[in-house]
Amino acid sequence: MTIKISDIPDETLIHDYLQDSFELKNHWNQLQENKPDRDQPLFCEFDLCAYKLDFKLLNQEVEEIYKKYQFQGWAKPGKKSYDPTYGGLALTQNDNPKLSWKRGLLGHEKAMHKSFHFSKWRDLVNAKDHFQFLKNTLSENVRGSYYDSFSFHNPTIATQYPEIQKVIRLFKRPFFRSRIATITKGHHVLPEEGWHRDERLFLFYRAIIPISTNEDCRIQVEKNSKIESFAPQVGKAYTFNTRSPHAAFNQKACDFDRHYLVFCFSPWMEFSCADKSFQLNQHAGKSHPFELFMNETFIAS
Repeated sequence: MTIKISDIPDETLIHDYLQDSFELKNHWNQLQENKPDRDQPLFCEFDLCAYKLDFKLLNQEVEEIYKKYQFQGWAKPGKKSYDPTYGGLALTQNDNPKLSWKRGLLGHEKAMHKSFHFSKWRDLVNAKDHFQFLKNTLSENVRGSYYDSFSFHNPTIATQYPEIQKVIRLFKRPFFRSRIATITKGHHVLPEEGWHRDERLFLFYRAIIPISTNEDCRIQVEKNSKIESFAPQVGKAYTFNTRSPHAAFNQKACDFDRHYLVFCFSPWMEFSCADKSFQLNQHAGKSHPFELFMNETFIAS
C-alpha cells in the first residue's frame, strides 16, 4: 500500500494517519515481544571517522549560517521572548507559508503566549497524554503545524554548504524534521530547562552528530525509571530513545558554542520525494530502530 501526502485529509497530522493506516502500534507491540525496548542500551554510537568529514569546516559552516541567517532561540512555553541559551536553525521545512523556515522546528510560538505551571512540567512530560495535552492546549491538530512532523521534509539551506552536504550524502534514506542544535557560549543550561519527549520511536529515530562539544556537554535520559547521561563526542553519530524523557544540558558554561546536527529518519516507512508518498518497509515489527541506525542510516564507508 502506498499513501501520498495529498491523499491525507488536511485536518489530520500526517503521522497520525500513517500510524493508523500502517498499524504501526501493532508492529511495535510485535517487536516488543522479541526485542523489548527496555533491553536496549541507553544510546548507540556510530563511528564516522572513516568518512573523513572535516569537523572544523563543519563548525565554520554552522557559524557562517548563523552570521547570514541568525541564531534562532527556542520558543519556550509561557515565555515572552526566545531562549538565548538554546536554539539553532531548521534544516527542513514544510509547505506552510505561515511558518518561518528558520524557526519552524524551534518550538511552538503559540506556546509562548500560554500559561504553563513549570513546577509541574516534569510530571507533565512523564505523563502518557503529554502530546495530546499540548496539541489540545495549542489547538494544533492540522496539516503543516509544528506537530505535523512528517510535513518537514523539504531541505532548507543545508545544500548550500559543501561539508554539511557531504554529511547528507552519507544518508541512505530521506530525512525529516532536522535542524542545527546549539547551546550558546557562556551559558549554563540545566537539564530541567529542556526536559521533554519527542515522537514515538517507531515513527522517528534520530542521528545526532556533534560538531563542537566537550565532556561537560551531555544528554540526560530517563530509562527504566532511572536517569542517566552521556557525553556525545565529535567524530561519531548517536541515537537514543527520544520518546523517553530527556534533555540536552551542560555541566558548566562553555567558552564556545556547542553545535550538533540533528537528523530524523523513519525506521519502518520509506518515503518517495518524487511523489511525496509513504510505504511500509520490510523492517516493520522486525528490526529495532537502533539496529537500523547502525545498519541502514549511513552508506558503507
